[in-house]
Amino acid sequence: NPTLKATQLCPFCDNRLPDSPSARLLAALKVLKAKTWLDPLPENPFHRSATSFRVYVDFCTQHRHEKSEIPQAAAAGWLLDVDFGGIFDRVSRNVVCLAAVKDDKENVFFKQALNVYKGDSLRMQGVSAQYSHFDRIGAGYYGGPGNHIILTTLRHLFPKSSIPANDIHPLSYSIYLEEVLALEAAVLLIQDDLKLSYSDAVSVLRESRQFGYNRYDID
Repeated sequence: NPTLKATQLCPFCDNRLPDSPSARLLAALKVLKAKTWLDPLPENPFHRSATSFRVYVDFCTQHRHEKSEIPQAAAAGWLLDVDFGGIFDRVSRNVVCLAAVKDDKENVFFKQALNVYKGDSLRMQGVSAQYSHFDRIGAGYYGGPGNHIILTTLRHLFPKSSIPANDIHPLSYSIYLEEVLALEAAVLLIQDDLKLSYSDAVSVLRESRQFGYNRYDID
């Protein structure tokens, strides 16, 4: 866009930067300038190059997040600032509801996991299989830190000895916690945050997953 000033463009991907970049973004740019060199382009005289795109890819992901995803999340009503310190107690208050999930084979997450792992359970629950199903896990806009706290809380509330293997077969204990209980716990948090129905909270969980990771998990 010829009306844009060069200073409004990312010096690496040449896309537009947010109008009010965060302190985090500005600090990252300062560090990157020391690792890259000026390599002007006709449309971006402040363009910079690096030894590899990996040097600046997180910066570009972050500025796209600030430019597009944060306004979209705000418009959707998602929480932009999570109280991570309150997650343990909030999840613990739902212990009765969470304990009942293993007896509800129609639970949306239990049903999904049973369908995925109904075949060769040992093979399907290996590291490579879990990686291929990464898009099923996560705590929505709570991001990776939120998901970690939820899982820590669940391991405290439901130690392995408290969940009979037959009740969750063919799922392992870890898969049950990560792909069933953690998702259920996150949905209950989202329901409480946004005062939504269960089904709407499930939708928000899924739709806000990438937003959560981008907001809290980029160094």
